[in-house]
Amino acid sequence: MYRRLMITLTLLFLVLIFPALADQHNFEAFHASLTLPDGVYETVLTPRNLASHEAFIQTQGGTVAAWEADFLARGIWLQAYDQDADRVLVVSALKDVDGQRFFDINEHPSSVRADYRKSHGRDGAWSVLGYNYDSISWKNFSSGRFLQLRYSYRQGGELVCRGFQRRTIRNGYTITVDLQVFGRNLTSADNTALNKVFDTFGFTQLLPVPELPITLAETATAPVETYKRTFTMKGETKPNAKLNAVVMSFTDTQGQVFNVNADNRGRYSLPIELPREGNYLMTLTVESPGLESLSKSYSITYQEGLLPALISAPPPDLFPQDSFTLMGRTEPDVKVILSVNGVLSEKRTGRDGEFSFKMDTSIEG
Repeated sequence: MYRRLMITLTLLFLVLIFPALADQHNFEAFHASLTLPDGVYETVLTPRNLASHEAFIQTQGGTVAAWEADFLARGIWLQAYDQDADRVLVVSALKDVDGQRFFDINEHPSSVRADYRKSHGRDGAWSVLGYNYDSISWKNFSSGRFLQLRYSYRQGGELVCRGFQRRTIRNGYTITVDLQVFGRNLTSADNTALNKVFDTFGFTQLLPVPELPITLAETATAPVETYKRTFTMKGETKPNAKLNAVVMSFTDTQGQVFNVNADNRGRYSLPIELPREGNYLMTLTVESPGLESLSKSYSITYQEGLLPALISAPPPDLFPQDSFTLMGRTEPDVKVILSVNGVLSEKRTGRDGEFSFKMDTSIEG
């Protein structure tokens, strides 16, 4: 009797010391890992186990071969299903253009991160793929800087899902932890579910940043139309890079050259003076020893008395939503008139010269 009691106590003690192993997943390609909470995600797919989940894939209307191709194309490393809450957790990492260009977003100045954030806006590259982000912000986590994103995703104009994402660029990959919900609106509980997983995300290794190509983040660029003879180009590029601007008139073969060197932080200010009224082509070249140069061209019209207007948010060919806001910039204290199907709207700009018009696009036409 005494010996049986000792055996039982020993077994209980071992269970307390060695609890059930957590569902940890390691991603060797981009040197990261995360842990899924116990008992939440019934089906967990990875590129290596798709064949063993053939029955489940068929219930989703797919085949193993098609899903293998889809996982490879979209860089999916984990896809986990919480069927009770209609949630799907997707971890993807792509060695895409942004990954090659930036390699590690943490190593770039704030202006570069701001431009990357803007690429998720209404007219950015992600909108072309069907994503509409209504919340976009950077946050510094223990594992580095990530974009916090809230979105809806459409294909062919039809709503597919909504979700929360965390996205960064590190170790040469664009990495996204994505919680998708289907058939309902997002709730705070969905964001909490994502955070439970994301709090366990971390990098197992950070690769050294290679010599990256030259980048150019403009904070003040050349005007398309202007009534002023002078303007100043400003922004950030590689520290100590040389910037050369060649201004050519369409009526004169003699070009003018303006140049400046970026400072130790990569910031530059390049004044440009146009010789006379007319149409110009300006080519800006950025050079740094040992790197391929970067060039960018601008068309400029200079005419005294010309009132410039730059549309920063032009209307798309198709309006996917019931309203659209047209935004732009001109000179301060200017009256701006918008005509839509003969209906006039009027605004006056403030000190910043910005204007916006909200248009009703709920009626097809």
